[in-house]
Amino acid sequence: MTSYTNVKSLIITNPTLAASIDTMALDIAAAMRKLGVGARVFMSSGEKDNPDLVKNLLEEIRIHPGPSFILDINAKLKIFTESGNFFDEVGIPKFSFMTDNPIHHISNLQKLSKNSLCGMVSLEHIEYSQLFGLNSKKCIFFPHGGPPALVEPRTTQEREIEILFAGNIKGVHSFEEWIEGTFTGEHFLKSILLELHDIIDYPKSRVFSILIKKLSHLSVSEIRHILQKIFCPLERFLIDRERIKVLSATKKHKVTIIGGVTKDVVEALPHHNFLGEKSYTEVMDAMSRSKISLNIVPTFRSGGHERMFYSLAYGSLLLTDQNDYLEKDQLVNPFINFLPVNLNDMDHILAQKLSDTKDLDNLRKIAIDHYSKNHTWEHRIVPVLDMLCEEYSSKICP
Repeated sequence: MTSYTNVKSLIITNPTLAASIDTMALDIAAAMRKLGVGARVFMSSGEKDNPDLVKNLLEEIRIHPGPSFILDINAKLKIFTESGNFFDEVGIPKFSFMTDNPIHHISNLQKLSKNSLCGMVSLEHIEYSQLFGLNSKKCIFFPHGGPPALVEPRTTQEREIEILFAGNIKGVHSFEEWIEGTFTGEHFLKSILLELHDIIDYPKSRVFSILIKKLSHLSVSEIRHILQKIFCPLERFLIDRERIKVLSATKKHKVTIIGGVTKDVVEALPHHNFLGEKSYTEVMDAMSRSKISLNIVPTFRSGGHERMFYSLAYGSLLLTDQNDYLEKDQLVNPFINFLPVNLNDMDHILAQKLSDTKDLDNLRKIAIDHYSKNHTWEHRIVPVLDMLCEEYSSKICP
């Protein structure tokens, strides 16, 4: 890979309770350093968090004689001067890594400076970049990645966790009951969702695209306004429901579950092992001790979620949602597998995967090699550096 030894970067992120975003920021910085970039990370809990330190860090980047840029998470860094936006004024490129659907961060995106670039974790988000008020030419596909693979991953025999799932789950009612309780008095919104129910339920459905197409007769501002009201609660509902479905279908195997889970879900799934909320560091440790990791995010059909790649980095076989982005990978990487369309097949598939310990150990070597060549943060950040080079050659090219 190209060396970027004269490049300096400041990564600004916010601390999170489970430390997943913190972990990604630190791992991205480590990947940059491997490429030769002088990367520094500042954990900021808000715009007013230690403003003098922020000012000094930004000044250090500004006066750096070589190429430099700023990376922030979810476009949360908004620094303004009397004459306007800081980044436009001083001319330092900024790359915003959107960790999930940009509609959740639309207020931040609308305040982006003119020379900001955006990284989207899903090809679906790239497709609708203009809807978010962004210049599509300044958006790049930037799926979640993962850290360097473990040098000596545990063998299958050494992994005491048979199946791991990391994520939060809240009990749900039927779709109709959920709509009625969530959108009381919102007749137009309820009618949209009721009409789309069967299409949304299809295993390969791209929910965000379906909603936008349904609203295509409206203006961009109207679509954006409706999506802000609908998509966040809908996404949470669909994720919770699918997680309950998959775990309920897994009857003959015990799944170890890390995350915030409501009491009704725990009581409905007594055959599984609930460990409660843990830090992401503890999740990563559990991945390194698990034979199989489940990733269940049904609203993420064309991009990369960090739990996919961190589990692969730690040698755990991945069983995830149907995903266009991983279609080719699952043909060559034996540890990338899709959940069955018919969930009645869950136990059979799990038994099949776990049946031969020696075979799993042999396949793990192939899987980790493929992962290391395609899905680390180092591989993710190179196209970003190249794009910054192309857009702002005087500031970023090595």
